[in-house]
Amino acid sequence: AALNPIVTLPIVNSHSHGDVILEAKSLRFAYDRRTILDNISFQIREGERIAIVGRNGSGKTTLLKTIANLLHPSSGSIFTNMRTGYVPQNPNAMLFASTVRASITETLRLLGKWMGNLETLTDLLGITPLLDRHPRDLSLGERQLASIATVAVGNPNILLADEPTRGMDALHQQQLAQLFTKGSCNGNAVVFATHDIEFAARIATRVVVLADGEVIADGNARDVLCSSLFAPI
Repeated sequence: AALNPIVTLPIVNSHSHGDVILEAKSLRFAYDRRTILDNISFQIREGERIAIVGRNGSGKTTLLKTIANLLHPSSGSIFTNMRTGYVPQNPNAMLFASTVRASITETLRLLGKWMGNLETLTDLLGITPLLDRHPRDLSLGERQLASIATVAVGNPNILLADEPTRGMDALHQQQLAQLFTKGSCNGNAVVFATHDIEFAARIATRVVVLADGEVIADGNARDVLCSSLFAPI
């Protein structure tokens, strides 16, 4: 059977979003004398879906980890009192239990909370039939969705995802788009690093372009992706 196409979602001007929930000022990160991030300043607002794009080595992953407080900047600062949740590129890092269900519920246990209806999330992602399967038995796209579920179940105010569409077909991408859209409609923000420009164009409200650790474009998704500043990745 043919896969359903990805739903084309409206692109919303980032200035129409809610309050600032995170502010980064003059971030710099250096590793082994090499500068990875250089003087990056930006804000994240309620309801935004921000795509971070750039070539390999441009600093996308480092920026996500810095926002998530997994890396500490060499200088500069991040101000937020909101909870962040980070999904790494490798889904196996999040799927450490013998079943998908156990991996997801472990997050809830660690947070000291419980979701009465876990299937609300897994139905949205289309992975409810996979809950009692071993993660190794899943396709890469299914593992990506399950990995994202292990973080999204905690309902972070800012969901950070590194290359979330890797290995996903069109149907899996549509399910991911539904999750991102629902989260932003509920006032949470989604920030994802990606090389998938088509997905970014369909789902992002805002695009940040990195090159050599610097922001070279930041604004409304349509404006940035159609501008002369943007080069295909």
